[in-house]
Amino acid sequence: MSRYLKVLEQCGFIRRFSELWKRTKGAVFQLIDNFTLFYFRFMEPNATNDRHYWSAMFDTRTHSTWAGLAFERLCLQHIDGIRHALGISGVLANVHSWRNANAQIDLLIDRRDGIINICEMKYWAGQYVMTAADDASLANKKAELKASAKTRKAVHLTMVTSFGVKPNAYSHNVQSFVTLDDLFSV
Repeated sequence: MSRYLKVLEQCGFIRRFSELWKRTKGAVFQLIDNFTLFYFRFMEPNATNDRHYWSAMFDTRTHSTWAGLAFERLCLQHIDGIRHALGISGVLANVHSWRNANAQIDLLIDRRDGIINICEMKYWAGQYVMTAADDASLANKKAELKASAKTRKAVHLTMVTSFGVKPNAYSHNVQSFVTLDDLFSV
């Protein structure tokens, strides 16, 4: 099994993320091949081969969920662009995922300069408008990480969105913002 996972990882079909401060145990494998994911979500279920299946699915919850997950995968495939936008291209950093019973973080950048970026990725058709729920979720993730990891590093919140975040009362707790254009800046 380990050999097959290694081959799939080398071919770009899956990605292995180690949990924060763990080398081997707790690794998370994620299917990242975009065509395979699209095929199993939209093409295979179209057993009738309806030519209008995709256009009929466009305004559904299924499509919006898929678009959000596809955006997250795109972000994970362009971590160099995120690091460049944060101005930390030259800082040694490790990329992790992290979760416990109360929180899940899909992208953590653990930097050698004493900072950990919690990256929250949100796809939206325009500027993303943060809500009280977003603010509470990010505060919870930050508190859970600090309590669990027992680190002295500063924890910064980073929003990665398709077209930026509209400034409001809930966006002020976020230290940095990255957009879709930033992903392709390097």
